[in-house]
Amino acid sequence: MYNVGMAPQYLNQQRDFKGVYIPKEIWLTPELTGYERLIFMEVYSLDRKFGCIAKNDHFAEWLGIGERQVQDYLKRLKEKGLIEININKAKDTRTIRAIGRYAHVTDEQIAEIGFFKKQLSKKWKLQPPRQVTRDFAPAPEASGASSREIPHHSIDRHMS
Repeated sequence: MYNVGMAPQYLNQQRDFKGVYIPKEIWLTPELTGYERLIFMEVYSLDRKFGCIAKNDHFAEWLGIGERQVQDYLKRLKEKGLIEININKAKDTRTIRAIGRYAHVTDEQIAEIGFFKKQLSKKWKLQPPRQVTRDFAPAPEASGASSREIPHHSIDRHMS
């Protein structure tokens, strides 16, 4: 019987994990096998600042399959454009990263985007966006109506 207080080593790794969530594009695609889905989501949850550094034995133990099978599934995920695998032979390390729409964005990349946004705003003299109100009805002070009430003539005008 599994003892909650004695979690396997792979459960103690630092990861971006809050529960089980698999995007519908991954879950429903007939292009991926069940093991490919699970391995991709494990890579995704372990892909932190420096990427997923889990070895094949981690995936094999977690899924109850052989390391050779893990290697084949990782190769298929790479061929399908979901992950990239970087091998540093000098340091004898491997890093796996989710790529494409599932790639993690680092804090540095977010800061860089903010910097470029400011630079473009200055260059093109862009003004900050105007605040848009979601209320179609006139302000309550002007009409005496509650801000939640939308007059029918207002709805008709916006629908036509």
